[in-house]
Amino acid sequence: MLFHLISLFITFEGGEGCGKSVQARALYRRLSKLAIPALLTHEPGVTSLGRKLSRWLKWSEGTDISPLT
Repeated sequence: MLFHLISLFITFEGGEGCGKSVQARALYRRLSKLAIPALLTHEPGVTSLGRKLSRWLKWSEGTDISPLT
């Protein structure tokens, strides 16, 4: 029997603090329990550079970053 695998990219959209991360983790745990391969990630990424960029962008004050950047 031949099975075709379909890959999905699921995103959670919404404002700050509305529960996107909570829902994403819940879905990831559910898929894992069902033995469905899944990767949980977030922007700007899970690398050490991504974490540093995220912290800098979210919590730095007076950085004068233009909207174009």
